[in-house]
Amino acid sequence: MTISALVLGILLQIGRPRRVLRSPLESRARDFVTNFTKSRFDMASKDFNESMREVVTPSVLAELKQQSDVNLGAFRSVVMMRQRREGSLRMIELVCRFEKSLGTFRVAFDALDSIGAIYLDPLATEPVEPVLEAAARDFLKNFIAKDFEAATADFGPLLQIQLSPALLARQQTQITNSYGAFRSVKEVHQITDEPYRTIELITVFERASVSIRIAFNSDDKITGMKLEPVK
Repeated sequence: MTISALVLGILLQIGRPRRVLRSPLESRARDFVTNFTKSRFDMASKDFNESMREVVTPSVLAELKQQSDVNLGAFRSVVMMRQRREGSLRMIELVCRFEKSLGTFRVAFDALDSIGAIYLDPLATEPVEPVLEAAARDFLKNFIAKDFEAATADFGPLLQIQLSPALLARQQTQITNSYGAFRSVKEVHQITDEPYRTIELITVFERASVSIRIAFNSDDKITGMKLEPVK
């Protein structure tokens, strides 16, 4: 069996996704994005506060949608949603995939949980979540150091069954035989398709550059992996 056939098989079934429970603000922000991208502008403005209603009318939203279509292309999907604060504002940020590029909606809420501001900006690359990057790097460190018990500690229940420490050890030996000694992590990327978030580590080995993709579920547990040479 060749190394590519074996190692590419590490991308394992990750099972049925858990139902994601969203906060009321997240639900309202997502409703806004859904209605806006479907050109339902009266519905999109239903959670606006009075100041927003006066300024950002349905006709203004229609103009913004036209500009968005020109700059970003057709809306495809929401790939990530998270809460943050900007000063006194509570902000829901939704990273979305459009036809031409990524874009991010930021929906700001006032003290009464009404929408007080909206922003839509193009996004060159998806932001990397520090917690997931740290977990992916920890896995790689333990994998390279042959500490396979530690490497599997953050596996989800299904992956713990599918990829035992003993099997992981065999994979490590084959990877080393094929690519040589590990040198460094060159780049880190994040690819999200809710509810799964994948950290891609572009790594440098002695004889090749290798992409290592580590998928996380909504509990930040590792649910799948894929390793392949960088083309």
